[in-house]
Amino acid sequence: MTLPIISFCCTCMNRLPQLQATLPKNLDLLEGYHGQVELLLVNFIKDKEGLKIHDWILSLGTNKNLKYLVSTDLKYWHASIAKNTSHTNATGSYLINLDSDNFIDKKAIDTLLSLEKKNLSNTIYTGFTGKIIKKWRPWRKKNLRIRYKFIRDSSRINRGYDGSYGNVGLSKELFEKLGGYNQALPPMGGQDADLIKRAISIDLTRLLQIPIQTPAITNTKMEGLANTEHPDADWSNYNTISETVTNEALHNDCLTANLNISIGSLAQNGYELKL
Repeated sequence: MTLPIISFCCTCMNRLPQLQATLPKNLDLLEGYHGQVELLLVNFIKDKEGLKIHDWILSLGTNKNLKYLVSTDLKYWHASIAKNTSHTNATGSYLINLDSDNFIDKKAIDTLLSLEKKNLSNTIYTGFTGKIIKKWRPWRKKNLRIRYKFIRDSSRINRGYDGSYGNVGLSKELFEKLGGYNQALPPMGGQDADLIKRAISIDLTRLLQIPIQTPAITNTKMEGLANTEHPDADWSNYNTISETVTNEALHNDCLTANLNISIGSLAQNGYELKL
């Protein structure tokens, strides 16, 4: 059995209508890649809607390109914990985050698969649709690091919040070196930016930008916060807190997150569960 090269790592806690719109199309796209690409989905079940998602996925039947897992460990949504769960369970050597309201980009798959194995492992991918400005900044006298500034395209839907920032791809080896997504961050806001900025700083690899062609399904930050412990929280405040944590990590050269703790949550084969 040939192991996949690329794993798209997807998570959901509720959001059934969005998943129904994206998952079938994403799986159809993967049909032509002969097992080189997998989609791993972790369904975090906390209530009846999560059970509906489970029943719907089972009704689709098994798919050779879909690895379906279920976790009941999270009482409330926490993006970093959820994404660590999907990434650590992925089979591929190259991991790409895929939010449940996002569509897979064919151009990104084709470009990444065309790279030689060594070049792929040294490439950090982003589907960001805005502008990326590269600057050199000496954080310390003997520690010169690349600093990138991500500027959203304000002409796009929701002033650039089109789901593209979350399309982050990197080798499994680099993901493990970084300690995964930082679970000390707030439950939402800034976790993707934190990961890619630490990845760029810890390993001066190539940053490959392939702007996503199809924007994510439009939703509000309030909808995103609905399943967190504090659904009335201010997303922008969460994002500001995350930015502060990220900047301190870069400045102090503390680029590996989650030291001495386990990451993610327990997940099991969803196809084997009749809930």
